[in-house]
Amino acid sequence: MSSKLIAIVGPSGTGKSTSIRTLDPKETFIINVARKELPFKGAEKLYNTESKNYMEVDEIAQITALLQQISEKAPHIKNVIMDDAIYSMSFLMMKKANEVGFGKFVNLAKDVTNMLTTARKLRNDLKVFYITHSENIEDDGHIVGQKIKTIGERLPVLI
Repeated sequence: MSSKLIAIVGPSGTGKSTSIRTLDPKETFIINVARKELPFKGAEKLYNTESKNYMEVDEIAQITALLQQISEKAPHIKNVIMDDAIYSMSFLMMKKANEVGFGKFVNLAKDVTNMLTTARKLRNDLKVFYITHSENIEDDGHIVGQKIKTIGERLPVLI
């Protein structure tokens, strides 16, 4: 098996979430990590729990399990959207804010890597869209590029 993992990365307000409106809701499942309202007209009628194409989940392990479940039990779903994926890391870091040491970052990196590895090993006809924010890379006060926003300087995101 080899699904496609596609990152959609950009600053806030650039249309990342709005682009979901172009997908067929009968073939699309949204994992709303940030639990925010979808930014296009009629979204709540197209994507909801009753239609079984929408769920609000922010725990990385639950997202990973949900990806596997969609792959195995929902053959009509061709697109899975994880919107806005950075929040899964943020929420977990806030839960572990009082933990001392680098171990929490190692565990977070393992969980994120496991989620993304799983997203790449699903059904062949499945596309997983990882929607997240970008972060500027600066050198001597000048923006020289952009990267996927992560939590902490040492946490890799392997997309």
